[in-house]
Amino acid sequence: MRALSARIGVHCVAAVTVLLATATAYAHPDVDAGERAYQSADFSGALDAFERALASPGLRRDDLVRLLATRSLVYYATDRPDQAREDLLAVLSLEPEHAPPHGAPPAYLRLVTDARAASSGALALRLDHDRARGAIRVQARVEHDVASLARAVRISYRRPGEPWQRTRGDAVELPARPGERIDVYAEALGPADLVLASNGSAAAPVAVRAEPLALSREPAGGTTQDDGSDVPLWIWIAGGVALAAAAATVAIVLVTSGDPDVEVGGPRLAPP
Repeated sequence: MRALSARIGVHCVAAVTVLLATATAYAHPDVDAGERAYQSADFSGALDAFERALASPGLRRDDLVRLLATRSLVYYATDRPDQAREDLLAVLSLEPEHAPPHGAPPAYLRLVTDARAASSGALALRLDHDRARGAIRVQARVEHDVASLARAVRISYRRPGEPWQRTRGDAVELPARPGERIDVYAEALGPADLVLASNGSAAAPVAVRAEPLALSREPAGGTTQDDGSDVPLWIWIAGGVALAAAAATVAIVLVTSGDPDVEVGGPRLAPP
């Protein structure tokens, strides 16, 4: 029990340092309440205040970093190192250069070192699109979220000159005319729909275009020879009939020119 009390005293000093180092003009009231409860060794009260903050609107990115960093100290102080490490991973996904509070105990610093080694970098959002006839499929993928901090993805889209439309989900299929441009951007959302990462923005969207209309049947790297496959069937039939009639006419001419006593249409009697 004495060891735990001594650890709590060290943590309270560290928490005061955190508060002084991260003081801002605006502070979320529930985050502040959680930090004050932690300083008073009211760990249950601190966790309750942090839960309220995570569910309330108005939570900002710096508030979330403060909350997670302080909650990791609460978990460490109550002998829950795995949860403390999870919160540290979340902090590092938002601020890869985050430093532990001055005066933190060596065991906590080791947790920070382990979390930094396991971190894959800043949380990011990848945006891909596939073009097909009549549509554009846009897909967003959250990357480097080792602490599963992102709760949802929101994709916004519009055609030039039209208002923005939004949809929740990591993919959307948008009808589009050949060659049409559609502006898109995507956001990874955390607690209380806080934007954790984005790809593009309303001011600087990502422009995607539908598959252009094919103008030629010519294959890449060469030309094609006309094999007559595009000629309608009726032309072939009419041509065949004309050729047959011409051949018959030629045959008749040849026959009549070789024998004066032969008449087309029937026999003719020679004069006595």
